[in-house]
Amino acid sequence: MPLRDAGAAFIETLLRNPRIPFVERTEIEIRSASALANDHVLKLVDFRGGGLSQIGADNRLTTGSYAVAGQWALALWQHADAPDGILYRSKHDPKHICTAIFDRAHCRFSVSSSQSLTDIPHQWAPILNAHRKGIA
Repeated sequence: MPLRDAGAAFIETLLRNPRIPFVERTEIEIRSASALANDHVLKLVDFRGGGLSQIGADNRLTTGSYAVAGQWALALWQHADAPDGILYRSKHDPKHICTAIFDRAHCRFSVSSSQSLTDIPHQWAPILNAHRKGIA
């Protein structure tokens, strides 16, 4: 299953603080959107729905304290099933899906394509509009 949500990456990187009404132009100019390739099928723990209740948690796990989320991530990393990572809804826009990949020997990625954000405003400008953010 290809995991593609460049919007999630943009939001989680540049729109982390909902009180700031703009993104600095230089923050866009220094970034690229990259597609990664991996020849291993990833085993991911799905925190988007029923997977949370299966481990005795709810969505506060993905929207609350990073310290608590980190403890859960460590427990999953150490689990005998050895999952490769976690699928979860973006803390900053739950319409978007994020993937956290654990550091495992078989999880080697290569960049299959990359574009400067300045070359693809049609991909991120609607996100800024939806969040009512501007560029400074």
